Amino acid sequence: MNVFAYIGEYLINIPEHQNSEDLTERSGYTEITEIPKHTLEIVFLGTGNAFSMANRYWGSILLNERILLDASPIVVPHMKHLNRDFSKLEYIFLTHFHADHFFGLPFLFLDFAYLQTLGHPLNIIGPTKVEEKITHVTNLGFSGVIEKLKNRLKINYFEVTQAGTYNVSGLKFTAIPMDHAGTEAYGYRIPVGDKTVAYTGDTDLCAGVFELAAKTDILIIELSNPHDDVPGHMSLQKIQKLRERLSPDVQIILNHVGLISGEITQDKNLILPKDLDVLEF
Repeated sequence: MNVFAYIGEYLINIPEHQNSEDLTERSGYTEITEIPKHTLEIVFLGTGNAFSMANRYWGSILLNERILLDASPIVVPHMKHLNRDFSKLEYIFLTHFHADHFFGLPFLFLDFAYLQTLGHPLNIIGPTKVEEKITHVTNLGFSGVIEKLKNRLKINYFEVTQAGTYNVSGLKFTAIPMDHAGTEAYGYRIPVGDKTVAYTGDTDLCAGVFELAAKTDILIIELSNPHDDVPGHMSLQKIQKLRERLSPDVQIILNHVGLISGEITQDKNLILPKDLDVLEF
């Protein structure tokens, strides 16, 4: 078994046969510190918009295997592809009821009805009539699955109908309305580990976006129309306006991405992930 240690600014791989004390002595340092532990893992199960362009599937994001942000149709296959643990899932946040954001739930319910085991309730948070809409689309897709789930999984539905701070099964979060061209849509600000993550879902640049981003470490925001000004969605120009008004400490991660011409300049505070990428903070 190899040992990893930080010596000054460098991560050094210490082979089994090498004594770490000898290495410390030769380096001139008297102490080897442990590798800092990440408290937040973000898994991008998909990063594309509704048209699934540029080799990007519909967007869904997994936080610490515990929180799912939107449930697109690729959730189940991509979680399996990455060997993610379904049994850790506790919360699903739905921003709105367009197909690319919640049509993955019938497939997830099918898996829980026949294959997966969850030893705790599953909490699903979403806009008005969240339970009714999910039940309807699941019954259309897989008749009988909802009934079968009753003996295998307790599902708690929580309806968000206005801006506010909520507490669902011990998780405190903030919901803020977004501007998605007249569609009822909410962004969420959620504490995860020692970080705060804000997730807009689909939105135009609006007061709600600035409010959501004001008290966060990481802002995950859509880029559906990179080069066009389309109502209800973000563009690169709008992202630039947002960046100029936010604290430089806020990390922006682009999601729900459309077709991009050319390259986007990325830095430590502007990240453009690909499908199946994993980021740790």
